[in-house]
Amino acid sequence: MVELSELFLRRGLAVTVVVPPATSTDASSAVARAADANPPINFHMLPPPNTVPPAAAEQDQGQEPPRNPFALLRQSNTLLRDYLRSALQSASVCALVLDIFCVDALDVAAELGVPAYLFYTSGASCLAVSLHMPQKQAEVNASFGDIGDAPLCFPGVPTFRPTELPVNALDRDNQVYRVFLRAFERVPACRGMLVNTFEWLEPRAVAALRDGACVPGRPTPPVYCVGPLVSGGGEVQDKKHACLVWLDAQPENSVVFLCFGSMGSFSKRQLEAIATGLEMSGQRFL
Repeated sequence: MVELSELFLRRGLAVTVVVPPATSTDASSAVARAADANPPINFHMLPPPNTVPPAAAEQDQGQEPPRNPFALLRQSNTLLRDYLRSALQSASVCALVLDIFCVDALDVAAELGVPAYLFYTSGASCLAVSLHMPQKQAEVNASFGDIGDAPLCFPGVPTFRPTELPVNALDRDNQVYRVFLRAFERVPACRGMLVNTFEWLEPRAVAALRDGACVPGRPTPPVYCVGPLVSGGGEVQDKKHACLVWLDAQPENSVVFLCFGSMGSFSKRQLEAIATGLEMSGQRFL
């Protein structure tokens, strides 16, 4: 979000990053470091919500239990509404930019008449699959883990096997999967989608998004390719992680770096295969 904010600043816009209530001291420290490193960007941290909806009430409404990110952020909608109302009295708020975990703040934006945009950090191909997933799930009418190796066809991406989906998506009754389905069903209600990609990199996926192929029968918001947005690595910490200390001691261009994202998940067999391959390669790796 900081990199996107810098993009807005270069176009003459003022930017305030509204930060949900911190859940740990580390989170508060990270926000403080980001604010210190980016003086032109205003950071506003919301206070913790006064009440937490009981789990039973959430489940009665067919929603997820209150300990997942979507529910925790939804509890901050009232605080976000109050902050935006105050901001609207003294400044012109031209847009509210949300990530997928904050999709329920679309209700706040609609209530206040503020255009809301989705900022999607994972690229156009992932967005194309995610947006089409609710319809594909309805078409299959079974858990993807139960349909064998029949190839799945999604707009904008090559066909793939069900086993290549995230593990949570293999069971249609998986609670995490159902929460994400609900979130992506809401995305077409936004004013536009800012995607961390560039058209040359993912032309097929971008075309599918723009043509409405991912959400047939529903309005498709405009797609804006704003990438590549990557962290500049500008955060300075007093103490280096042991991994970085080790990395600094290695010869230049000698280390293979593997990154599977914050939600990467693998079976024991897959992890063993990755480990065996790395060991057999004889390469340094992190």
